Amino acid sequence: SVGAAGAAATQVVIMLTSIAYMPTLGVATAGATVVGQAIGAGDRDWAARVGNVVVAVCAAMMLSIATLLLVAGPWVMPWFLASEDRASAEAVRVALGMLWFAAAYQLFDGIYFGSSFCLRAAGDTRVPALTALGLSWLLFVPLSHTLVFAPGEGWIDGLPQLGLGAQGGWIALMGYAILLGSAMGLRWRSGRWRGISLWPAAQRAPVDRQ
Repeated sequence: SVGAAGAAATQVVIMLTSIAYMPTLGVATAGATVVGQAIGAGDRDWAARVGNVVVAVCAAMMLSIATLLLVAGPWVMPWFLASEDRASAEAVRVALGMLWFAAAYQLFDGIYFGSSFCLRAAGDTRVPALTALGLSWLLFVPLSHTLVFAPGEGWIDGLPQLGLGAQGGWIALMGYAILLGSAMGLRWRSGRWRGISLWPAAQRAPVDRQ
């Protein structure tokens, strides 16, 4: 099972990683607006260039903040678990281990945010949604079950159970985020969105009534 220390450590790591993804969400949203404007103006080449910059900036932001968190983690973690009892010390130790797994996928999370928002602006939503849904249910959920629960503790019979506790959940999340970010990045770079029309056929060309 996850245990009290694992649950507390997970909450702390989630709060710290939010420092990376909250600003990145703002950059991705602003970038998607510009991409949408470029597509609306009929300049998909400019949209592609802007989108590439958005993805690169989002990835760089999250990678930089993740590196900072790794460096500052040993000093920052005790602020969230200030008491000196044994349980808090154990939670800090577990959280520091989790932070490495969280930092490992921040680059790919940045690629995901940048790419998925730009794809959404271009009207390419079906394949990204199906990809995220498939990876969530076919990879993340069963992998989390396998890594987190010890034998006899799981919910689904027949799956291996390695009993890694909370760290197992973060390993599963790391694998999921890396694959999802890579898939969204490749989808954006493929340029499939260039062939998607955002307007009905009747609105694509003006009608000459003279």
